[in-house]
This record gives sequence, structure tokens and C-alpha cells, in this order.
Amino acid sequence: MPALKDEPFISNLDDYRPSIDFELRSTNFPGQFFNDYTGSWPKIVHAILDDDNFGGYLNKGNYAKNNLKTILSLESDSLKNAKRIYKYIKDNLKWNQNYHYYSTETNPKTIFEKKTGNSADLNLVLINFLREAKFNAYPVLISTRSNGKHPGYPVISKFDNVIAAVEIGGNVYFLDATAKDMPFGMIHYENLNHEGFLINVNDKSGGWISTETSFGDESMHVYQLTLDKENKLKGTLTNYFNGYAGLTARNTYRNAINEDDYLKNLKKSKNGLELHNFKILNLDSLDERFIESMDVEIEDHVEEAGNLVYFSPLLYEQTKENPLKHEDRIFPVDFAHPILENCRVVVIIPDDYEIDKLPKGGIFKLPENVGSFTISYQTEGKALLIKSIVSINKSTYSPEEYFDLKELFAAIVEKQAEKIVLKKKI
Repeated sequence: MPALKDEPFISNLDDYRPSIDFELRSTNFPGQFFNDYTGSWPKIVHAILDDDNFGGYLNKGNYAKNNLKTILSLESDSLKNAKRIYKYIKDNLKWNQNYHYYSTETNPKTIFEKKTGNSADLNLVLINFLREAKFNAYPVLISTRSNGKHPGYPVISKFDNVIAAVEIGGNVYFLDATAKDMPFGMIHYENLNHEGFLINVNDKSGGWISTETSFGDESMHVYQLTLDKENKLKGTLTNYFNGYAGLTARNTYRNAINEDDYLKNLKKSKNGLELHNFKILNLDSLDERFIESMDVEIEDHVEEAGNLVYFSPLLYEQTKENPLKHEDRIFPVDFAHPILENCRVVVIIPDDYEIDKLPKGGIFKLPENVGSFTISYQTEGKALLIKSIVSINKSTYSPEEYFDLKELFAAIVEKQAEKIVLKKKI
């Protein structure tokens, strides 16, 4: 039997490892009634809704009713009111880093007194508040990426988490209150396992639903630099982060001891970088891009040989190796979400320098435009403009798409490594 080889962009290798699992289906003890615990989805739905730590927890609305008076605005805008409820839960409760689909308490009020809880404590409270505010809100059972993909047949123990779904204006929004910096409609990366089991509390039914996210991992890096005669690059760098990149950047900034600690870690992975006048924008405006701006001095990225000067213009955003190394693949390539990486670099060269060699740009596209890479070089007087855009437009690629995807990454590595050659005038 061939060995299973771990590869990049697999949610959980156990999803592809054959196994036999057991779950208690029923008990029939002497002197007791027969108890059927699982066996079908309707039985699972009824059992979980009859449990005090799930259905009972959802239906205790007194605490929500008393607090909604101060949370909801007088406006009739449903989306704004849902966002206000979502923000209130995130601002007042902290996730204890534990996943579960059952709450630890039987009353939402107790969770607010403790101010902390597992994922079910927070997300079932969120559903409780939304339902009390007359929204159509539902729990969605999830098997996280670390836990592995649910096999699809009626087994409750294969879930390890629950998130919220709410219908507003004909759209379904998935919500997750476990992270302060997640905007409305975003769920944690661990929940991006492509589908979940939605439970309709009112009619005690359930069914599978796609949980594919509308958020991507979007980053843009804009350099405005001048090359001096000592081969230093000086100027400004502005980073823009959106979607999951914005969530990661905000979390990293908040988790630092202070800003000096954050900047120390920022420079650690960027050889030759010195920065000043660091500023951030939109830390708490979660629907906006998180922005970092700074003045920079960059050393050790320009090589000199005689009267020739060489440098790779993508600096810290260069992809240096292909993550897809195997010749073929039998598993899907699972990025969890789309990815967009945009890099723009403007370099002003000294008056006594001229361009000796400029790499050729190119456009590389996957079939049916499910991914692309574009790189271009332009000159305007003494200014060089370099643009690089990597677009991974799907969360998952089939094994049949693997070869083209691998070749796309090979092109990214090759083209981003090409150097611009300058010549000093004698």
C-alpha cells in the first residue's frame, strides 16, 4: 500500500486515510426504555434541540430581550441592527480557545457573568440574541479543518464546532463571534471546511449547506523608492490588508506587547529593513482595509559588479520557492479561501545610471480563468514601475487542475526572481 505523503494545502490528511469509527447508536438496558441516540439526521436534530446545552440554551431569551433595548437602533435597517448585535457579543464575551457545539452553561446570562466561554457559548448566544430580535438565525454544525471533513452520514460526534447563519435581505451571512477582528459575515479560518449542517430550530429539521466564504486573503504592498549611489533604497512603504489578510494583520498587531515589539517582529523577517514614522489606519474599522504606512531604508538588496548594478525589485514579497513540489497529486489543493496578492514598486534611479537590462513581463492564466499571475515592467524617465499580481480565484482545486496550478507557481517563482540590471555611466 503506498504511503500517504503530507502535502501543502491539505485541510487534514486524515480526510484521505481509510478508517473505521464507532459511535453509540442506542441503549437497551434491563428495566429502562430503549434509547435511540443517532441513526438518522432527524433523530440527531431532535436530540440536540432537546438538550439544555443547545436547544434549551437557544430558547432562553429573557437576557437577550432585556439587553436588545440598548443594542438596537431606532432605524429599520436590518443589516445595521444585526451588525450591532454581532459587535455587542464580540465586545462583551471572550473566546477561551476551545471548540464545541454544546454550550458549557444552560443560560446565556451565566456566560455574560463569566465573560468568557467556548465557541458554542459565544455563537449560540449570538443566535439567541438574533432570534430574539426577530431575525431568521440558525445554528450550523461544523467540523473544523483540524478535526477533518465530516463523512456526511449521520454521526454527531464528527462535528466539533457551531457557527451562526442569519438571513437578511435574501442573503445568508455566516457569523462567528470567536474573534474580535472578524468583520460581519466572516468565519474563522478553521471553520472553512466548505460545508456545515444547518439546523432549523423552528421546525426541527436540518440539512447540509455550503459555507464557502465570500472573503479572500487580499494584500497590496506599495513601494515608492529612490536608489542612491550607495545602493540604498529609501522612500515609503504602504501595506493594505483585507479579508483574511486583514484579520491576520490586526491580530498580529493586537497580540504584540506594544508597538515597538510589533515593529521588532516586523523587521525580523525582512533583512536590511529600517523603518520610521510607522502609522496604522482602520484598526477598529473592520469593514475597511487595515493599512500600515512607514518611511523605509533598505540595504543589502542591491548588488554591484564593476559598473553594473543588480536588484530584484519585489524585495520582501518575492515568492522564492514553489510550494507544490510533487509531480502529481491525488488530493485536492485546498487554500480554504481565494488569494489576491498585489505588489507595486516604483524606483527612481540616479541620474548617472541607465537601464542595461529590464526583464520581460508576462501574463500567465489557468484554464477558465480560475487563477492568474501578471508581472510588468515600465519606465518613465528615471522611474521604474514594477507590478506583480497573483490571483488564486478558488478555494479548492481538483487533482486534475494540479499540474496547471503547479506550473503557475513555477512561473511566479521564476519571473519574480529576475533582476533588473543598471549600468553606471562612465
